[in-house]
Amino acid sequence: MSHLMRLLALMGACLVAGCANVDSVSGIDNEPASTTGSSSESDVPTGAESSATGEEVSSGNSEWCTDGIVNNTEECDLGTTAGHCNNCLVDRHVFVSSAFKNSSQLGGIDNADTICQELATAADLDNASMYRAWLSTTTEDARDHVGLHLDARYVLPNGEIVALRGEDFILSKLVSSIHQYESGENLTDPVNVWTGTAPNGTALSLNCLDWTADPSEKGYFGKSSATDSSWTLDAHFTNPAGCGSQKHLYCFELRLDD
Repeated sequence: MSHLMRLLALMGACLVAGCANVDSVSGIDNEPASTTGSSSESDVPTGAESSATGEEVSSGNSEWCTDGIVNNTEECDLGTTAGHCNNCLVDRHVFVSSAFKNSSQLGGIDNADTICQELATAADLDNASMYRAWLSTTTEDARDHVGLHLDARYVLPNGEIVALRGEDFILSKLVSSIHQYESGENLTDPVNVWTGTAPNGTALSLNCLDWTADPSEKGYFGKSSATDSSWTLDAHFTNPAGCGSQKHLYCFELRLDD
């Protein structure tokens, strides 16, 4: 007890006179603080950050996704949004175009996007102006063109899940094939779909001269019934096909942040 009172007295003296190190005055030896486990920015749990009040703010990938609050790192919250919200991300939609064109009828990738948007509008789909065709060109990969969100879930017009995560498209691990038109009607038979795209979402060498070519050129296509890599690159011996043949499009919903 006498040692404690001596230490308290010394600390009081330091408050008056000022001491550089209370421990050195008291004779107590202290090891330097270990950096291991110390409190720093690196201690903030992955997927969260500290707010001005010291509270953790959700990144949208944990229990915060059910707190009923749409934080600035979330697109939606399971506590406030009915359906179409997964892992705090809004579901993206994908469909097969009911329209089928040869490459000269497509007239380039921008016109292909317009086809997807017009079909989405006619089907009264939300966010209809933000659909793009899964097509690669010599300057852009399909995965970038459609803004493929690697963590978001992709569903058909009727809500049926195609991919639990966008990454599953380029891993060839689809839950279901893309077997619906924009209206939500199921395809009665599989169809061929222009893609010009490899399983990893990047451009292949043959794309009907960026989807403008005459019938003498060729382009690669996918199969609508596939859940493996054939969804974007059909293994059939007729692939690549002549650009004069008519094929459908995959239309992917793009969100502003993608």
